[in-house]
Amino acid sequence: MGFGGESFKILIILCPSKNTKLIKIKDLFKNLEENCIPKEIFEMEKDDYQRFLTLRRKLMARKIKKYFERL
Repeated sequence: MGFGGESFKILIILCPSKNTKLIKIKDLFKNLEENCIPKEIFEMEKDDYQRFLTLRRKLMARKIKKYFERL
């Protein structure tokens, strides 16, 4: 499996399945959010890697800003 798109689409398909030990779909989305992985990852392909990095950088900056505002 490569970066993005197809790999993450497979996760979406498998999460609700009772025959898998993967996490529940809501837990998957929570995990992606906690790790600043953009939701667009499900539509991305390997050529979108730079776009992924740009989106993730913005999410990380927002998360860091929120953290420092709470100090």
